Amino acid sequence: MDNGIFFLMVTRRTLLAATAGTLPVFAGFSAEGKKPLRYLQIGTGHAHANKISIYGESSDWEVVGIVEEDPELLQMAKSNPVFNSFKFMTLEEALNQPGIDVIGVETPVRALLSTARIAVDHGCHVHLDKPAGADLEAYRALMKTADSKNLVVQMGYMYRFNPAVQLLQRILKEGWLGDVFETHAVMSKQMASADRRALAEFTGGTMFELGCHIIDLTIGV
Repeated sequence: MDNGIFFLMVTRRTLLAATAGTLPVFAGFSAEGKKPLRYLQIGTGHAHANKISIYGESSDWEVVGIVEEDPELLQMAKSNPVFNSFKFMTLEEALNQPGIDVIGVETPVRALLSTARIAVDHGCHVHLDKPAGADLEAYRALMKTADSKNLVVQMGYMYRFNPAVQLLQRILKEGWLGDVFETHAVMSKQMASADRRALAEFTGGTMFELGCHIIDLTIGV
């Protein structure tokens, strides 16, 4: 479990207006009467790949299946109740399925960008889990191609649509906190030695793994 703490330093201004005001209502999305979006997941090796269970439970989505090309990961996925209720396909079989709307990219980090490129080239919107990868130019090329095709590439930053963060964004927009001049943030988690060795493949260590959340949130503030 990732643990994060985020503090804002603000100029002195009363917060009575904020506490007395009506808090925003976060309405749930309903697709009643609409055709479910067809979702394909490529990969099971990402730490957040198990989110496919949420798609499977939602009437807004129809899970087409899962692609896992790594034999070891495929064997593990087939024995995992999170994944084994869905159909496993080869990449070729999956891309030949009619009417795929969105492809979720949940491969190990090193393959995220190349897999997302396959999805965009196929004309599908993409949910790309973070961190996008270690090649900024490849990421820029991916986004440029997606823009040219009017496709959405959604990054899996878990804080952006967190109700507390959305409330924070509203508070900032309304000026209830005055002028923010400083932030202080901490985000950390316990990691086994094997996980640390795997992360060492990428420059930046835990800044690459977790720091992206804090940077994204700080820039948003």
